Formats: sequence, C-alpha cells, structure tokens
Amino acid sequence: MPVNRNKVDPEVGRRITAAMTYMGISVNEVASALKVSQPAVSNWRIGKTLPDQSHMQKLAKMLKQSVDWLMFGKTELGSLLDKRLTDIALSLSKDTIDLLATPGLPEDELRSLLEQLIERHELQPPSDGRSRIRRRKAV
Repeated sequence: MPVNRNKVDPEVGRRITAAMTYMGISVNEVASALKVSQPAVSNWRIGKTLPDQSHMQKLAKMLKQSVDWLMFGKTELGSLLDKRLTDIALSLSKDTIDLLATPGLPEDELRSLLEQLIERHELQPPSDGRSRIRRRKAV
C-alpha cells in the first residue's frame, strides 16, 4: 500500500501515540526496536511525518495493531467498544498521554488516572454510526 508522505493525516499520529500509551511503550523503545532516531518517532506521533512501509509494519506488530488501524482507523472487529475506547484515547491531550506514559508509573496510580479519565467522559449513543464524546460538566 503506497503512502503519500507529503500529506499526513494527524489522526495517524494520534493513533500511534494512543497505541504506544496503551502498550506502555516509550519513544526510545520504538526508536531502538525499529533502529530509527527518537526525533523520527516523535514526528510520527505528532503527525509531521509517517513511517515508511517497512517501519509501519514493524510498528504495527510492536503495538499489536493492524497497519489499517494505525493508518486509517479501520479495525477488523469493527467493535463499537473498540471505537469508543479509541475515541477516548484520541481525545486525550498530549500532557495527559505523557502523564499516562510516564516510565515506572505504578500500576495503582495508572489505574487511578484511567478511572478519573473515564469518569470525566460520558459516551453518547451514536446517532449516525459514529461515537461521540461529551465532557461531563464539573460539579
């Protein structure tokens, strides 16, 4: 599948970042495993550039995702739950993702942070086949 490296969809970077966060894999770990520079991986995460096809396939395998999901958000299962969780992950700010990806963050602290994030999001049923996220108003 040829990739147009001139026009990068920023959602690709957000999906890469979300998958790295979910897997607890750092920029350094990806760079080392794929034998690329840390700035290259950072550029993929912010959607500035895309990995070439070989690196994308290795990255997908490392992140336990399909290339189709990383590139286009397509999932083989098409699960509504997967879509909703993806929407939540993609809605997170860079600061939140960085906090969740903190190396050595104890599991109980990570669980607490994730529970807080879930409490702050309320999923609405899709009316047009797409899930929506609505932030709850602060009490």
